[in-house]
Amino acid sequence: MGAMNIVGTVASGWICDRFGRRAARLYYGVRGLSLIFLLYVWNVPSLHVFAAIFGLNYISTVPPTTTLTANIFGRLSVGALSGWIFFSHQVGSAIGAWAGGAIFDATGSYAWAFLSAAVLAFIASGLSPPDQGSADQRPPEPAPRPRGAPSRPDKQRLSRDVTDIGELERHRYMSLATFRRSGAEVATPVWFAAADGRLYVFTAEQSGKVKRLRHSSRARVALGCAGASPRRVAEATARIVTEPRAIERARAALSRNTVGRCG
Repeated sequence: MGAMNIVGTVASGWICDRFGRRAARLYYGVRGLSLIFLLYVWNVPSLHVFAAIFGLNYISTVPPTTTLTANIFGRLSVGALSGWIFFSHQVGSAIGAWAGGAIFDATGSYAWAFLSAAVLAFIASGLSPPDQGSADQRPPEPAPRPRGAPSRPDKQRLSRDVTDIGELERHRYMSLATFRRSGAEVATPVWFAAADGRLYVFTAEQSGKVKRLRHSSRARVALGCAGASPRRVAEATARIVTEPRAIERARAALSRNTVGRCG
């Protein structure tokens, strides 16, 4: 089981990179089926089969969970939030171990313990969010400066830096601002990549950014990282990308953008 944990976790990371978080639904579903199979284990070889199947998906849920955390709360918060996630995981493990013993003491069998764990796995599969949407931002062309208007060096630099995709490819993070119905701006630091003359950002389908973009395509981008004041701000128009090919291009661009600098 331990050896299959290694195989399953590495394979899960590879699958999540290519197919997104929806793999978590499969993992929890297989976990539930394997626990039901455990009820019918009849000899040592069948126990080995269970150990191999359960080992493959026992820790395979960690990559999609980490991805989900990063997409909703930002990659710079993953460390602290993962600590709380694993703390709650250990609390649940302690309760589960105690509950399994209590069920055995009450019924003389672990069958109900395994069956209840399988039911919880199926519930987790159903509650797992679908694959993340992708917000695609194309900064607008800068408006020409009226004849005779005073020169504004900061704005000129802003236009060159933000609308030039080649310049943006040297960066890894930016601040993406979306707008509530009230007009209030909500800025979030995001990991992005430039491709096909557009800026791509992945985020959870249920995230506030996606909900706000469904209401209004207005967006604002700025180079900068979390904890730093965004600079070189530019207005942008955003849309939710659902086309599989476009999502794959965006994912490939993000996988290449691993060495860019902050702002």
